[in-house]
Amino acid sequence: MATGTAVVAIAGTAMQMYGEAQSAKAQAAAARAAADAKREQGLDILKRSRYNIDVTQREGDTFMSEQIGSYISGGVEIEGSALLALEDTAHKLSENIVNQGREADAKAQALFIGADIDTQLSGDITQASKFKNLATATLTVAALGR
Repeated sequence: MATGTAVVAIAGTAMQMYGEAQSAKAQAAAARAAADAKREQGLDILKRSRYNIDVTQREGDTFMSEQIGSYISGGVEIEGSALLALEDTAHKLSENIVNQGREADAKAQALFIGADIDTQLSGDITQASKFKNLATATLTVAALGR
């Protein structure tokens, strides 16, 4: 192969490898950014869930206090069916809080798993780019050797 042709082949290969590396770098950065965004969303879900659970707890406490106040002002003794009604209210409140927490945890965990997958993807893109560039260089060297 003529020297000029070899120089052009090497230059073309170098440009192709550079373009591949830059493309992989951008794709890997996008995957890392997606992972970071998913982690932030997961943390935000958990933070909002804790806030909502606190609000639900305070509202439930207020409702139960009002319920007790109504019984007392109405001359109802807090025993028997009145006590059962209070216990039912407390149980429903507790179930609501547990369900809110479980739902938030499930959503956040799904986002955290997605973030881990995106992080792995970022590394896979980088690794694949290295192998592709190695193959490109090897093929160019082989073609120049003919």
